[in-house]
Amino acid sequence: MNKALQYILLFSIILTGFWFRFQGIRDNHSFWSDEAFVATLSRDILTEKRSWGDAFYQYGYQRLHLITTTTSMKLFGFNEFAARLPPVLFGALSIIATYLLASQLSNRAGGILAAFVFAFSQLMLANDTQAKTYSALTFLFVAVLYCLRLLEQKKKHTMMLHLIIIVLASLATLFHYLGILIWIPFLIYVLLTYRDTIFKLVRNPLYVLIGIAAVGLLGYIFHAGQIIADFFQGETLSLFLFPVNNITYFRELVWRNYAFLSLPAFVGMFIGIYEKKYAWSVSLMLFLLFYSYLWIFRSTHNIRYIVPFIGIIFVYFGVFWGKVAEKLFPKYQLLFITMLIVILYMGGYKIVRKPNAYYSPNADLYGDVQNADYKTFFSILKKRYPDLSNTAVFTDWGDTQRWYLEEKPINAYFMKRFINEKPEPNIIDGVMMYGTLDQFLAEQKKYPKGLLVVEDWISFLPDEIKEYVKENLTLEYRVESLPQAAGDHWPLALYSWGMEEEQNQ
Repeated sequence: MNKALQYILLFSIILTGFWFRFQGIRDNHSFWSDEAFVATLSRDILTEKRSWGDAFYQYGYQRLHLITTTTSMKLFGFNEFAARLPPVLFGALSIIATYLLASQLSNRAGGILAAFVFAFSQLMLANDTQAKTYSALTFLFVAVLYCLRLLEQKKKHTMMLHLIIIVLASLATLFHYLGILIWIPFLIYVLLTYRDTIFKLVRNPLYVLIGIAAVGLLGYIFHAGQIIADFFQGETLSLFLFPVNNITYFRELVWRNYAFLSLPAFVGMFIGIYEKKYAWSVSLMLFLLFYSYLWIFRSTHNIRYIVPFIGIIFVYFGVFWGKVAEKLFPKYQLLFITMLIVILYMGGYKIVRKPNAYYSPNADLYGDVQNADYKTFFSILKKRYPDLSNTAVFTDWGDTQRWYLEEKPINAYFMKRFINEKPEPNIIDGVMMYGTLDQFLAEQKKYPKGLLVVEDWISFLPDEIKEYVKENLTLEYRVESLPQAAGDHWPLALYSWGMEEEQNQ
């Protein structure tokens, strides 16, 4: 394979992949609720409205994501672009990591193909352009597996590789509690590879105590007890092991949408067993099986939680075809892989062919993200009612209002959860959360005039309240969808009472 052509192609893929991602955040389109939450915390820290300790208390399961978002906003200001820039950078780094891992598992041709699929995948572009932590997780997961692969080859500086893996896995855990999963292949690999040494050490009480202390310290730093409690809870054995069943969503995502990638990838994983890379193969497969189990039986079916898993599938797609090229076309590997890239690009299925201002996170499973146009919605509200000092504002979920309507505190929340539960204060701002129509009417009577934000889909707002306000309150306006997301309708509506004088002014 011509090395110069290989590096030119690889550099082009990395640069273009970064450009596609950068284009997807330039227009500062509206946050959705999760993005608005971390952005608001970062803004509050920088404006000294909230301490780091308080912010970590609110967002403790994604501490490094909060730090990177705050740092970016410190440099680039309080805007959507600044919050989304770190995921774009991690997405570009993931392209490089994908190439390195796939190359180690197969050859350079396989690495280039894997890098191409990762760079231009609709799924990856959508997730790498949101102010979320999953692009960082994907990069760190792939980077850990790459270092683990280097250990498998028993090269020099193995102690340094162990330290690098520990650092990367620690960073992943601090970015998101899901990051604790990447410790699984590393620990399994260590147990399989160094089992004789480990058995000798456990016979010495001193080493046992040191090991327990080290595990306890790491568990304290990473909130391991809370993570395990979040992963596993249930009153009965069936609820403990299988509280939900997302196998249909898993099949639709991995098989119906991505069979052309996942089928070769799964074959590629078994190549490692054929080549007698047992420690690596067992570590990887047990890790992926446990990851799949958590998403299918213990999680919501949101794609963002399984993005690192999909990234590994992309790696092994490249591995499979890299091995095919090596066996069938040893002198024309780059040409063969280039032809595959051209076919994938021309086909355009799950591959983005030109840079866009927006990549929909709902392209694979509809409703994965409620990407309503909150920015336009609250902009209209502020223009129509510039003075809300004597006006109540009710909502069901306040993350976007706290970002886009910072000057107006929320007066009450109404959520389905509290139809059968006792009202309680919101953990963020201490405002009470209710659930019944009677409670809504009681709160409404406290204010001569007010506004209710209605997310007009199957949202958190109780249906009884939604039906009442549509029949009895005044519809001010609706914002049907995000302009950049054509056909992806998430309507927002504003209803009012007692605002007639305001409207006539």
